[in-house]
Amino acid sequence: MKKTARKAAGLLLAAVFLLPLGCADHTAPPPEESAVSSLPETIVKFWTYCTTPEREQDFVRFQRILKERHPEITLDYLGIPGDIPTFIQKLDVAIASDTAPDFTDFYDSKYIKNGFYEPLDAFYEQWGDKESLSADAILQARAYDPKRKRLYALPFSMQPWGMWVRTDLLRSAAMDVPQTWDEFFTAVQKLTNRENDQYGIALRGGPGSSNTLEALMYAYSGLTDYFDKNGKCTINSPKHVEFVERYLGLYNRYSAQDDLVKGWTQLTASFQAGKAGIIFHNFGSGTSIAAAFYGDQSRFQAAELPRAADGGARMRFVSMRSVSMNSKSDVKEAAFQAMAVYCSAAVQIPRCKTQGEVPVVVGAASSPGYIDDNHPYLRLAERMVSGKDGSVQIQVPVYLPQYTEIQSEVEPMIQKVMAGSLSAKDMLDQWAKLLEAAKKQFDSTRD
Repeated sequence: MKKTARKAAGLLLAAVFLLPLGCADHTAPPPEESAVSSLPETIVKFWTYCTTPEREQDFVRFQRILKERHPEITLDYLGIPGDIPTFIQKLDVAIASDTAPDFTDFYDSKYIKNGFYEPLDAFYEQWGDKESLSADAILQARAYDPKRKRLYALPFSMQPWGMWVRTDLLRSAAMDVPQTWDEFFTAVQKLTNRENDQYGIALRGGPGSSNTLEALMYAYSGLTDYFDKNGKCTINSPKHVEFVERYLGLYNRYSAQDDLVKGWTQLTASFQAGKAGIIFHNFGSGTSIAAAFYGDQSRFQAAELPRAADGGARMRFVSMRSVSMNSKSDVKEAAFQAMAVYCSAAVQIPRCKTQGEVPVVVGAASSPGYIDDNHPYLRLAERMVSGKDGSVQIQVPVYLPQYTEIQSEVEPMIQKVMAGSLSAKDMLDQWAKLLEAAKKQFDSTRD
């Protein structure tokens, strides 16, 4: 899957097409042939994760645009398929052996703690197009370092979580898209026909199960913070215990038996095959789902998470995507130039359409190049990310260095709850203790 863009330096390069955005995406004119040929080649290594054949094309485009804007830079690109734990494992091995890439589009606060990430403040302040990125997104990136507010990540998109529903199956059951959690649980039961191998829900019991469960628990309870003012974790609140008992209790009754090990690709496959009427996932599934139904939007729909159980606000669970630099990179200037191009509208508008994300380049999310009638879920994604739908943001403690590791530690416990060998309360109590210990350790350190 390794793709290195190597074009002859003597080629005259076409100018990049600029979309009509509020903030211009500046492109320098192509240099003279003699000037290009005299520039030394700089190889920049870039890794990404969870790649698919559809997503590969976005990185081929990135290589091309980078070469057009910086002919002296050659991108050494590696896309790693599978899930996030697979990517983390490969990256950790590379870090230990000093073979890590110059930058990645994956963020984990543990890489601030272990020194892998380079602070980007100096690069960012000298960047001529720094105002092209949303000020709110930059503030959120600085919140990854809540004590010193240093910039370790350059944001390029927001990724909301939602509910995918088979509207054709709902219509057959004389039901509308669920708006409340009670309506959701009722729909799951009515859509289940075990004799026909059709279930109301596909549960994510494999990699990524903890992240999904977090989003749904807080959407159910209406709580916005993982910790109260005294540092007590809210993940084991009574409302969350109630939800986990109801939700994971659907397993092997209104969901398939193999849901115990399903990751995101198996989740969407069940949905597309009509074996599951509802799934919870981010909008990155949109491209494959639309292709599976040949663009027939009468058969599927993306929807917001159901309203909180007490009839209160609708919650939103949004992840920020960003690029970060290797502190040991020997080509930091070139790496930042590549990162800046990656965050540009020319790269991110088509990439975000493929991956169901919302670009943070100013004006990009409302441009005709991003919003169109063939991708209605992107319009919903933009409304969710901006809060135009009236939803309330769930504050996730991604600044904790152990946050992702705790998620991985919890996932086998989620499977035990599904299998009935561990209670929801015991699992959530253990989860809360792990997060409280991580926060206490973080709060006790000076830097």
